[in-house]
Amino acid sequence: GGGLSVKEALDSDLDGPLMVKGFVVQTGDEVRLCSALAESFPPQCGGPSLAVQGPVDAEFAEEGEVRWTETEVSLLGDVEGDVLRVGETSK
Repeated sequence: GGGLSVKEALDSDLDGPLMVKGFVVQTGDEVRLCSALAESFPPQCGGPSLAVQGPVDAEFAEEGEVRWTETEVSLLGDVEGDVLRVGETSK
């Protein structure tokens, strides 16, 4: 997927929706877009990350209450602070 890295999105002062790429990690009700997956099992967020609000249409692996994408996905949404409010998803 194309788009800005999580770090670039966090540093950006652009207005309007941004396409941001990364790995999605969901633990319970918390969903984060992560720059990398930590090498643990189940994986955890590695590096900078954004909290995700809104739908994430992606294929997830799952272990217990943790779900994650094994490949990067691109999410389109508005970045406000460290939150990405998603409108659409592109694989």
